[in-house]
Amino acid sequence: MSSLSPDTHRRFLYRDSETLKRDIRALALPIPWDEDIGPLLEPVGVGPHTLPNRLAVHPMEGFDGDDEGRPGEPAIRRYSRYATGGAGLIWFEATAVVKEGRSNPHQLCLRRGSAEAFQHLVAETRRAASAALGTDHRPLLILQLTH
Repeated sequence: MSSLSPDTHRRFLYRDSETLKRDIRALALPIPWDEDIGPLLEPVGVGPHTLPNRLAVHPMEGFDGDDEGRPGEPAIRRYSRYATGGAGLIWFEATAVVKEGRSNPHQLCLRRGSAEAFQHLVAETRRAASAALGTDHRPLLILQLTH
């Protein structure tokens, strides 16, 4: 990366750990580093579920639902990519439960008219995880509801 400054926003585009560690040192950031990522790759229990690892994708709103709140192709692509990345937990973005409760006209909204599109989103996310990592890799999928 270039223009190292803790006050400058830039994309996280590291291809190897050495480049990242070099920038951490150059910025004098107090970030501990451990080469052993084994603990992150161990299964973990969450209630009655066993996640394949301790990696999680947290909810980040994409605001790419249609007028009815159905997840569109950008959402399906985004969550499929998360799934192929190997996360053990994929937390779907803030989703309204009534149309008038949406924070944005393109926020996802789960209701009768959009349920089938959400079923498709879940199926595609599970298919992507299975295709990339095998049928034994079943991430836990959860949804953040808002109103």
